[in-house]
Amino acid sequence: MKAEGDPSVEDEQRKHAQLGLVHDKTALIVGASGVIGSAVARLFVQHGATVCIHYFKHQHTAQALADELSTAGRPCTVHQADITDAAEATRLVQGAIHDMGHLDILVNCAGIARDGAIQFLTDSEWDEVMSTNVYGPFAVCKPAIAHMSKRRSGKIINVASVTGSTGQGMRTNYGASKGALMSLTKSMAHHLAPLGVQVNAIAPQIIRGGVSATASPTYLAETAKITPAGRLGEAVDVAGPVLFLASPLADFVVGEVLFVTGGLVTHRV
Repeated sequence: MKAEGDPSVEDEQRKHAQLGLVHDKTALIVGASGVIGSAVARLFVQHGATVCIHYFKHQHTAQALADELSTAGRPCTVHQADITDAAEATRLVQGAIHDMGHLDILVNCAGIARDGAIQFLTDSEWDEVMSTNVYGPFAVCKPAIAHMSKRRSGKIINVASVTGSTGQGMRTNYGASKGALMSLTKSMAHHLAPLGVQVNAIAPQIIRGGVSATASPTYLAETAKITPAGRLGEAVDVAGPVLFLASPLADFVVGEVLFVTGGLVTHRV
């Protein structure tokens, strides 16, 4: 029972809403050099978080983002890692914890696509997508979970895709990987909620400038046309829901996959 004088859930939510939804929280953004990851990092900093930026190949982009956010008043650190390597994934998480003192929030934004009809997909194209989109989050989550569960506090948000639920003809490997990430999210959530760690996922539709960058203009235009919202998704459309899941406003949201599609897909259980 809550002792007399203890802050209520409403009081805590109101305080964070006034100061910033993730005020004084620390966050590791995996894949922060991408369009979604960078949008998440910017929004987190706007709402009071200290952020650690991860990149794999795009050092200049990651450092430019860190410089931008540091100028805004929140010093950011930058770490390079190949998250498909367990040792590097562990080093990444430990480095973030060392820099920030502890880790409150982990956002897994890193992801790749290798499009093609299934009969023409190579083993390497399959393995590369599955390694980055499924094994990578798993490898990063393991050390993060060890840290968060000891503190009995933490939030993990995985960025999946609506393709993981609906499938997509030319993205068999991508859809399979994102479907697996949704399942991984739910399984982790069941196990970790009693330990004080919440796990959820976001499943957006096509996001302008993301893995859709190689898609044909015709395909993008057709997708926008059939989307009830009348447009493609933007990175900020994903960053907002991620912020919500990372904030106290979502403290009772566990094991959910939040579809962010502009009405393109109606999810049915």
